[in-house]
Order: sequence, then structure tokens, then C-alpha cells
Amino acid sequence: MTPPTHHDLIAGLRARDPHIIEWLYTTYARRLYASILRRLGDPELAFDLHHEVFARLLERAPTFEDRGVPVGAWLFRVARDLVVDILRHPQRTVPLTGTTVTDTSSDLDSLFVAESERQTLYVALQQLPDQYRHVLLLRYQYQLALPDIAHQLGRSQEATKTLLYRAVLALRKQMQVLSADPGMLTPPMA
Repeated sequence: MTPPTHHDLIAGLRARDPHIIEWLYTTYARRLYASILRRLGDPELAFDLHHEVFARLLERAPTFEDRGVPVGAWLFRVARDLVVDILRHPQRTVPLTGTTVTDTSSDLDSLFVAESERQTLYVALQQLPDQYRHVLLLRYQYQLALPDIAHQLGRSQEATKTLLYRAVLALRKQMQVLSADPGMLTPPMA
């Protein structure tokens, strides 16, 4: 499909033309997801928010007002606003997986150690370059195979293997730095 003109996009949105909606989704969905993921670092939340952007587009389509701004810019603006809202109000999100707390002190101790390690890992991941963080999340959080990661990143398998190796080394080094100096970790807000 050839890219529609700005006028065609606006008219198609107002009419909820499925071809225009499909074109917008295929054109912007991956970039929106990547942008949100880069800012949040949580793939599941990024996936949910990128769908929320398109839900808002469909919700507002019949009354979409042409202010001369490209529709793509509007989509990224909505995504940015959603990310800012999540970052300002993190308590609104509830993780679906968690640890059940029991009453024994040894379980509490192990829970605190696990939380400390999780926090150290999170801070270390945030300090890595985006490409390292992304390849690590694809491999270890999503448990994708190397060929799938290579396909998703648009790289050869060898280049992906090298990138993953370097990312693991950088993460290991960052974890050692953070473990040696616990003061670099910011305490959780009360």
C-alpha cells in the first residue's frame, strides 16, 4: 500500500477506514513499542501501552481534529504521555507475578536478599546501553532463541551472539561495581 497523504489519513481516520487504520498500525506499531520499551524497560507494560495508543486512536478517530501535525507525531505524543503517566504513578501498575510472603524469618531474609539482588540487577540493566539491555531482555526475559533474536534485531546470528556476549560481560561488570558500592543503589521510596 502506498503511503496515504496527510489529508487522506485524516479523512480515513474520521471514517474509521480499515485500510488507513491498518496502514497506521503496520507503519508505527513496532517503532512505538520500541520507543515505549526503551523508556520503561518492561516489555509487558510496553506491549500494553503500545496497544493503548492505538485504542485511543480508534476511540478519538471520528472526532480527530486536523491541526496540521502528522498523525505519526500524534501517536508518539500519546505514547510519551502514557509513559510519563506510568513513571509518575508507578503504584498504578501491579505485577502479575510475585512472591508469596510467609511468616518465618528465614523466608523473610531470603525475600530481602532476593529483592536486593533484583534491585541491583534492575539498576545495572538501566545503566547499560539500549542495545545491550534489549538483547538481554529478549534472551533472558522472553527466552527467545538466538535465531529469533537475530531476526528481531535485523542482525546475523554471529553478530547477535557477539552482542549478547558483550551485553552479558557489561552486565556482569556493572553488577560487580554495584555490589562493591551499595551506595550507588538508590533506596526505594517510602
